[in-house]
Amino acid sequence: DVLGSRGLGDVYKRQVTYREISGVKKALFYKVCPSSPDIKQCISDLKNAIQSAQKLCDTIGYHGFEEDFQEAHRLLNDTDRLDNALNGALSACVFAGMGSWNDEVAAICEDKNIPQHQYTEVTNALFSAILNVVCGICSY
Repeated sequence: DVLGSRGLGDVYKRQVTYREISGVKKALFYKVCPSSPDIKQCISDLKNAIQSAQKLCDTIGYHGFEEDFQEAHRLLNDTDRLDNALNGALSACVFAGMGSWNDEVAAICEDKNIPQHQYTEVTNALFSAILNVVCGICSY
């Protein structure tokens, strides 16, 4: 249970339920990063994953993450500083909050009859590549 406020001291109580939707989601969140990944390869993989995600978004006509992906590419193209690589990975992370990749893109793909495996492959590649860049920076 979570207590919240609507303002002016009005307090209400709501129930929050967390549950597993799919095995894919579980696999994504329990991904183990390599112990010492090659950071340059991780960045290259992330750029490729972002391009695949952009292509999927173009296919379904959704441009809600266009600015995020453009900023990620800009930062990942200037990786002389590790903070740019980290900020690029974080810019590409479109998985949290309302209106996230898991909400918007998943629903539109379903509505437009995009095969589930296509959405899953792009999602897994993007999420894994983000984690690998972060792990690569942490082990640098």
